[in-house]
Amino acid sequence: MAKNAVGDWDSTAANNTDVGGINIAENCAAAGINNALREIMAQISDLNPVGAGATVTISGEWTVLGELDLENATVTLPDDVVVTAKIGDGAVTLAKIDGSILTGADSKLVTGTAGNDGYLAYWNSDGDLIGGDFVRTQGSWNLGTNEMESTITPAKLTARLTAWLASREFTSTAQSIPSGGVVSVAHGLEATPKELECWIVCTTTDLGYSVGDVVALGGSRDGDGARNFTLYANSTNILFSRDASGLYIGDQSSSYEGAAITPARWSLYLRGRL
Repeated sequence: MAKNAVGDWDSTAANNTDVGGINIAENCAAAGINNALREIMAQISDLNPVGAGATVTISGEWTVLGELDLENATVTLPDDVVVTAKIGDGAVTLAKIDGSILTGADSKLVTGTAGNDGYLAYWNSDGDLIGGDFVRTQGSWNLGTNEMESTITPAKLTARLTAWLASREFTSTAQSIPSGGVVSVAHGLEATPKELECWIVCTTTDLGYSVGDVVALGGSRDGDGARNFTLYANSTNILFSRDASGLYIGDQSSSYEGAAITPARWSLYLRGRL
């Protein structure tokens, strides 16, 4: 077989009787030796081009021992070519079959361009092919909705942060205000909340307040010990206690002085944060 490329060379020296059709067999003509040397240099140059913009075309078995610098080069592989790269003590094998299939434990292949559909597949250490048939769009990557969604996406990060914040805060539903006694609501937090809030929302006009008006409350007690309420919490509940003498807020209909609300015209809300 004519030795028209480095891949055609024989590892048995005596079998290399030509190079590029130039006779280099025993007792060959001396006049052909310089042409043979030039042909060898050309074939090696085709095998390992250097310089920016170089093009590498592989059409057979090609083994590289050591470093191969392909920076800025274009590498063209025909279909059904297997490329094995050894990294440390392991090996990663990529098989280019119809442009998108790969084999080998822990090998990965990603194709596609930014902003368009892409392809991600890999073999895990157990030999299972993960994601071979999935196509991921940029939109599904951002939202994390594809079955092959990434570990971290903008949507998943937002969801995790939202869930984390929610796990540290509890807000009750609307509670009825008792004439006296305690309102107790389970907060479900992992510990006793340290920041507590309570407020009332007007459901029927009262003391000059319109429906939907919100009034913030804080613990209070008059000098005579009456008209007081307290907001407190433990490891399971947020509690609001008040005496029977009335819950007072500023009267917006006349003097703005303290006046007792009509409990049935208001709803109570409790909140706790860790």
